[in-house]
Parts: sequence; C-alpha cells; structure tokens
Amino acid sequence: MKKKFLLLILFIGIFLRLYRLEDLMLFIGDQGWFYLQARDMLFTGNIPLVGITSSHVWLHQGPFWTYILSFLMGIFGFNPVVGSYFTVLMGVATVWLVYFMGSKIFSENIGLIASFLYATSPLIVIHSRMSYHTSLIPFFSIILLYVYHKWVNGEHKVFPFIVLLLAILYNFELATFVFTPLVIATFIYGLLKKREWAKKVLSKRILAMSLFSLVIPMLPMLAYDIQNGYNQTIKFGAWAIYRIAVFLGYPPLNPNAPAETWQTFIPYALNLLKKLLFVESLFVTIAIFILSIYLLVKLSRQEIKSRRKSYTTLLLFVLVPILGYIAAKTNSEAYTLIVFPSVIMSIAILFEYVRAKVTPAILLVLIIIGAINSYTLLSKDYLMGEYGYLIPYSERKQAALEIVEKSDGKNYNLIGVGEGSKYESFLSNYEYLTWWIGNSPSKKDIDLKIYVTEKVDEVIVEINK
Repeated sequence: MKKKFLLLILFIGIFLRLYRLEDLMLFIGDQGWFYLQARDMLFTGNIPLVGITSSHVWLHQGPFWTYILSFLMGIFGFNPVVGSYFTVLMGVATVWLVYFMGSKIFSENIGLIASFLYATSPLIVIHSRMSYHTSLIPFFSIILLYVYHKWVNGEHKVFPFIVLLLAILYNFELATFVFTPLVIATFIYGLLKKREWAKKVLSKRILAMSLFSLVIPMLPMLAYDIQNGYNQTIKFGAWAIYRIAVFLGYPPLNPNAPAETWQTFIPYALNLLKKLLFVESLFVTIAIFILSIYLLVKLSRQEIKSRRKSYTTLLLFVLVPILGYIAAKTNSEAYTLIVFPSVIMSIAILFEYVRAKVTPAILLVLIIIGAINSYTLLSKDYLMGEYGYLIPYSERKQAALEIVEKSDGKNYNLIGVGEGSKYESFLSNYEYLTWWIGNSPSKKDIDLKIYVTEKVDEVIVEINK
C-alpha cells in the first residue's frame, strides 16, 4: 500500500513540474548567460573554467552547469526548454531520494510524508522547473545528508564521497561552502572524542582518496585560480572566515559598504519560508517551522547518549545552512536551496510524531497543505507576474520574436532600460533567444537600436527610442 502512495506522490511531483512548462518556466538573464556560455563552448571548443559571477563580482560560480547545458544542447538541440526538462527530471529524482533517504535514516512513514511535502512545495517546484546552476543543489544536498549520517554512525569509508559531494556542490553554488566548516568541525569533534569513524579517516588510503575526490571536481577552478590570483579558493576561504567573524560581532572592514538591512532581509526570508512550506499563510508556516525545530532539538537531546545520531544530523543540516544564510544576509533564493530537503524532512518528523503520539487526523492537515500548495501553483501560474516571479518564458520568447521582427534581418543593438538593466546579464536571455530564433544583436555600434524594458508582468520592445 505504501508503494502505491509513493507512486501517487511521484505522479503529483511529475505533473506539477511539467504542467505548462514551456509557458510558465523561468528564463531570467542569468540563465541566458549560462546558455550563451554553453553554446559558445560547443561552437568554439573552448572549455570555460568558471561560471557566472556571484553577488560579489570578484567571485565566480563553478562551470559545471555550463558543461551540463552544453552536453544537453549537443544531444537535444538549442531549445531553451531542454535544460528545464533536465532539471524537472532531477527534481522528480530528488522527490524519490527524499523518500528513500528519509526511510533509511528515520522511517518509511517519514520518508513518505517528506516526499509528499517536497513534491508539492511551491518554492521547490518552481526551482525544479528552472534551468539554472542552483537547481541541482537539493539533489546533491540530500545525498550529502545521507552520506554524512552514515559517516558519523560509524562508516568511515564514505568520507571521500563526502569530500566529492562538497566539491560538486561548490561548483554549483558557492553558498554551499557552508557545509565544509560543518564537516571539518565534525571531524575535529570526532578526533577529540576518539571516535573510530573520525580516527580511521586519517589512514593513508582514505586521505589519498579524499584528496583525489576534492581535486578532480575542482580542477577547472584550480586552473582558473592559478591564472587569476586564487580568488575561488584561498581568497574565498579567507572571505568566508571574515564573514563568520562579522556575524559573531567582529567589526566590518568597510561599515559603509551597501548591504541588506534586517528590515528588508527578514520579510524576504519569511516570504521564502512561506513559499517553501505553506504558501497561503505565514502564521501557519511559522508555527509549523518553529514546532518542527523544537521537536528536532528535543529528539536530538534524547539521542545524546545513543551512538546513532539521526536527529542530530538532521538538526545540523537545518541550522548550519540557515545560520550561514543569516550571516550572509543576502536577499537571494540561491542561498536557500541547500536547506530544502532538510527543512522538509524536519516538518515530516513533526507530522509523524503528532500522528503517532496524538492523532492520525494530522494526516488530513498534511493533505490539505499539499492540496492548497498545488492549487495555488496552478491557479496563480506558478506565482508569475504580480505574485513574485515576474515574466514567464512564453512572454520573453514572444518579446524575442518581436525583436527579430523589428530588426527585419538587419544588424542591431539591444539595449536594456529600467530596473535591472544595470546588471551585465540583464539582456543575456534575449540575446540567446534572438540568436536561437534567427537574428541575434550585434556587439558593434549599430544605428538600429532596439530597447527592452521589463515591467512586473510584461516586456516592452521599442525601436530607436
């Protein structure tokens, strides 16, 4: 019977991720940047060593997403939707992984509840439909959680795999570096407590395999750093230590540097939490989240004397990334994908605890939450337009068609206007789409100028404004 529930959950996950994908998926400028880089990699044979710049322009994301996109383009062609079909596939695989690993670490009931919540979460579904370098983070994060759990419960041989996952995650998003101090601190704790799972990591074989697991995925970034001053490795590590110190009270070196205030950061973070757990009520979301953390802390304390550390492992994978996000204090959804699986798992533990200790009727609440989240996604066009995610792919594609039509086969310059146009990648999605349709803009100064302005729910294309 439980296998039938799992199949139903997977079907729901597939449906929500595929429904009107080619109309309502996201295709922002930063996505276009990766598509252009992947296309150029195919045509020129030049393999990029890093990806797009991060919020700190001296740092780059890793190149792995470019490699994946280039591979997909080489097989399936240059339609922008190809990348989203791939991330949908990985998103559905993550739904299954949440079930599988939730069942292995805790219980099958928790695995089923977690997979249902994961399959129907609006924020998770939207990112599963987004062809972007962050979209694969939950897939690797849940595997890291599982392998880390096996490590601290005695299986020292998995440590090189932990190192491999850390390097892979770092190549997709720099913010995932937050897991590295956690692993280092755990290793030091294990040595101090004379745990076998930590001491055996010091064997020559495990150390050699761990070094290999680190270096191979990092080769492109290491090659880039040798030529560019070690920004991606040594300087990033120093900067990360500095950010932790500032979070703990050390005075910032440049107190006048622009940064988010708590007045802007807190509402943004709460809105993300609402879209993750229950999109129609912030009060219900906060109540569920706080109760889940309280229960997780309680269960973790109960297993202090136990050699099996399941709830403690999950608690660390919830709190450490959240503290890292707070320390960064950046209004970016890219920083939050690392907690999708762990937060959902903690909510599942809360529901299963109430079901077992209080009443099975709590499962009706679970179903209602999933149903309302799913209905909201479908009825509000995956939160496009005024609901928060602005312009869907179909309208951007239509704007690209209009640009090509207005150019009438001539060379032209594409110029961004309005909010967001200051960013280098603002027009990258339109550059890619117009190239794919048949007439991309010129890099040279051309008399014909076509201007693009993005409003909340429309794209305005004007000629020689």
